[in-house]
Amino acid sequence: YAVLTIQTHPATTYNDFPATMQGENIVEIRPMVDGYLEAIFVQEGATVKKGQLLFKIQNPMYDQAVITAKAAIKIAIADVNTARMDVEKVRPLVEKEIVSKYELESANYTLQSKEAGLAQAKANLANANTNVGYTTLRSPQDGIIGSIPYKKGALVSSTTSSPLTILANTNNVFAYFSWSEKQLLTFLSNKPGNTVQERLKQLPPVTRILADGTEYPEKGRIETASGLITTETGTASFKAIFPNPLGLIHSGARAVVRLEQTMD
Repeated sequence: YAVLTIQTHPATTYNDFPATMQGENIVEIRPMVDGYLEAIFVQEGATVKKGQLLFKIQNPMYDQAVITAKAAIKIAIADVNTARMDVEKVRPLVEKEIVSKYELESANYTLQSKEAGLAQAKANLANANTNVGYTTLRSPQDGIIGSIPYKKGALVSSTTSSPLTILANTNNVFAYFSWSEKQLLTFLSNKPGNTVQERLKQLPPVTRILADGTEYPEKGRIETASGLITTETGTASFKAIFPNPLGLIHSGARAVVRLEQTMD
């Protein structure tokens, strides 16, 4: 009879995990003031740079507040000058003992009060200019614009439930997935290290499978997303970080993370 001698060889298996992709930094763009959406300077899905103009909100009340604050400063300056003249007028009279020194103290207190009023008027102007600045929304970072639920002319406010848009920085993307307690022990049991994070560094790079079934050319690395095992599901959350120089991966997309495991 023919005899076949069985020999052992290292074998590589592949484990696939469903994952959800998220951008490296997700920012909700929300208005700080109330008003009507006067202009939208970007389109959904557009790539924007930090500082780029996104939205303009119209509210005449804030412009009028600036005008009122500037007028109040002029009045306060006039009051300060008048109070200072009174001090200069009373001082020589006190020195000649024509009037009581309390008259000079009273004039000085009045001058201090008027100077405080001028400082308050300047603060009101600064607040008014700040509110006017809030009517112009610029991008806080580089990223990609998400959906824009509001249209030109819509009434928006700081208490609006939905943001004007969501800005995602996708230079790097995170693939969030879960391991069961058994899978966690299987993958990390033979890896050197005293902590889970140290053992994760010993894992080989992971692969992302695109929606068309092809492999994404950039490899990723696994890091912990949560150090706890959820009692309801018995799983622990992890994330794989993938560089995204071509911008092929979008935040919110579904993905498959593939991890190789070599067995001797």
